[in-house]
Amino acid sequence: MERKGGRYGPQWYDYGVVSREPAWAPIPGAFTRYGDVLPLVDAGDDQYVIFGPGDEVALQFDSTAAPPLPRGWTRDFLIYTDAWLKDADLNTAAGGTVEPLPFHAMSRYPYGAEQAFPTDAAHRRFVETYNTRRVGLRSYNR
Repeated sequence: MERKGGRYGPQWYDYGVVSREPAWAPIPGAFTRYGDVLPLVDAGDDQYVIFGPGDEVALQFDSTAAPPLPRGWTRDFLIYTDAWLKDADLNTAAGGTVEPLPFHAMSRYPYGAEQAFPTDAAHRRFVETYNTRRVGLRSYNR
């Protein structure tokens, strides 16, 4: 891993250098299955990708519809996200597990017993379809 653009730049990985040793501690819970997750990144709702340590999503799009640029100009793209970040840091609320899952209508995080992740048909389908990659305390995704 290197920082692109200096000390505080984004992390970039050299896929030619592979280690079979875990770089991060596993976080137990149900993560998003591998494969196409476009339906989960299409809208800002309570159906989202749950990344595990070391996971990534590759995004491709067709930029040919964008107007041509004047000579000497370059184009940058900005990805706007609606996301929650939770890690296994000891100072992160409920950081030791994937659950409880956050949702837009929650009043705080972690929420109390008076609130719960929605259980309507759409949310149940999301959990059953996408959150199928189970990770335990002794797991390491390869």
